[in-house]
Amino acid sequence: MSDKELRKQLIRVAHANPGYIRDQLLQLIRGGDGQVKTALSQDTVDFAEWALNQPPMSPAEVQNYVQGALKIKTLPPIKKRQGPRWQVGDRVRVKASSHKNPETAEVYLQYDGKIGTVVQASASKHDGGDIVVDLDGGPSGVVFPGAEAYRGVGLSTYNPPKVSKGSPMVEIIYKAGKKPTPDQVVQAQNYMAGGRPGETRIGQYYSGSVHKAAINAKGQYYFTALPQQRMTLDPAQFRSYDWRSFNPSIGKVFYIGIMGRRPSNWQRELEGMRAEAGTGVRAAASNPYYVTTGPMGMLELRQTRYRGKTRKPKNDVMAVARDINELTRMVKMLGPEAQQAVAEYR
Repeated sequence: MSDKELRKQLIRVAHANPGYIRDQLLQLIRGGDGQVKTALSQDTVDFAEWALNQPPMSPAEVQNYVQGALKIKTLPPIKKRQGPRWQVGDRVRVKASSHKNPETAEVYLQYDGKIGTVVQASASKHDGGDIVVDLDGGPSGVVFPGAEAYRGVGLSTYNPPKVSKGSPMVEIIYKAGKKPTPDQVVQAQNYMAGGRPGETRIGQYYSGSVHKAAINAKGQYYFTALPQQRMTLDPAQFRSYDWRSFNPSIGKVFYIGIMGRRPSNWQRELEGMRAEAGTGVRAAASNPYYVTTGPMGMLELRQTRYRGKTRKPKNDVMAVARDINELTRMVKMLGPEAQQAVAEYR
């Protein structure tokens, strides 16, 4: 789909959904030249650099912000229902690309993209049996072989599109903590490769609205958003952006905040960070410690949380040594992260 066609489709969807959704979609498509605006300004690139050098937020901090500032309530864990995967009355969508068994793929390919209702299903859980579906608009009684298998089946739950009032537009700096799905890899590659000459794009930067927050089955907090930087790969979907979940217990949320309300001192702190980097700082962004050369030429182990700040507390400096070997011996009692900061300085 060309940029022009995408813009037209987004405008049609916007005007079909008056109110909040229309305002959000129109804000997303204002690129000035018919292109969805996802390139980052230099100011945003600098802000992402600052954010990625901050200690990541704890799950409780993220939850408090989304719940308090964004007014998105936290939903309880969804209880797993008993019985087979598909049950009578379930609404399903056929997705042939997800079907892994070539011997039973024919019917999934024939009705790919169709939506229907399950009218007959297996009695036992995950027995790999068939189900019967009445497809919207016909035909009825279509048998989908092996649909009750545990995985690798070309059917997914169908949830009809609905108007969901999300939060105001936010910025999120997030590093995923687990291997992405194939679709997520393609979406990220499309975003990073889609820039025009001179444009800057950062894989950890997201902007969009938060629509849901919940506790998962493992007791972990997460929230779901529609980021501008992740276009859907499903041409059958009306929405042009795909859902993305952010879990601060698995990945790292370095920043989340309402668009236009960045911390007032971030630029001054970034200048301080860059100045310290010029004196020999060697530390990972997520490490709570870093090593730098002090004013008297001594090596200092400092806390990352105060890096770049103009006023630093006395406990910022954790250790001072004449050389790297002495510092290595001194930080053993401080744990593996302090030792890692020293190792990276080497």
